[in-house]
Amino acid sequence: MNGPIIQAAGLGVAVGVGTLLGTMAVASELESGTVQTAWWLDPKRSRWLRSRLVAFGTATLVLLLVLAATSHWFEALRRPMFDPGASFQAYRFRGPALLGAGLAAFAVGSFVGAVVGRTLPSMVIAVVVALGLLGVSHAVVFPNLAEIVPLLSSAADTPDAIVASRYLDASGSVLTLDMVKARSPFDTSKQDFWDWASTTFREVAAGYEGRSYWTVALREFALWLATAAALIGATWSVVRRRRPT
Repeated sequence: MNGPIIQAAGLGVAVGVGTLLGTMAVASELESGTVQTAWWLDPKRSRWLRSRLVAFGTATLVLLLVLAATSHWFEALRRPMFDPGASFQAYRFRGPALLGAGLAAFAVGSFVGAVVGRTLPSMVIAVVVALGLLGVSHAVVFPNLAEIVPLLSSAADTPDAIVASRYLDASGSVLTLDMVKARSPFDTSKQDFWDWASTTFREVAAGYEGRSYWTVALREFALWLATAAALIGATWSVVRRRRPT
């Protein structure tokens, strides 16, 4: 089994652990009906929910910390030419990005478990939702976490993260495609525009330099935490209004 497959499996484990334990934290007692006894003994549902989330959340956090640190260390072994703290290689499969995604998956599992109230269906739905959040994070959030700069190389095997294309004019100014189109004397939907652009500007890869790894990773981690906090708040709102089944 090669490195990328192992790392992808690590992300799958993080999402799986998060959704599994998050779902079990809430849905298992709702489904079994034991929550009726717990709420009869202590009418404060917030106390019940807090105890469940703390117990299962702590287990999730410990497992995810081990996985995130191990995967970060594994990347250092797999690519010894790069410092993993200054490289975006396997970015999503290690470190803060993996830890944040796993914690958000836990919160997704808790929320879906509170809504659905059955363990297995909740797990399936939570995995789908968590994977959807990962897709949005990769496509929408990641390219906007820091300033995008022209990169020296567009090769795949570099410590930098390529997230977009930029264009350099004769003076060296960095332009987006929209800025290039604004300067065009041609209809931008025609081939004449692309012919003109290719001879007037130099297209370069743009993104994050490897040295900005921790800035980007910690910003994404903070967004994952904010997402998890919002979902936990939504979980409490559902539990407060829910009738035991």
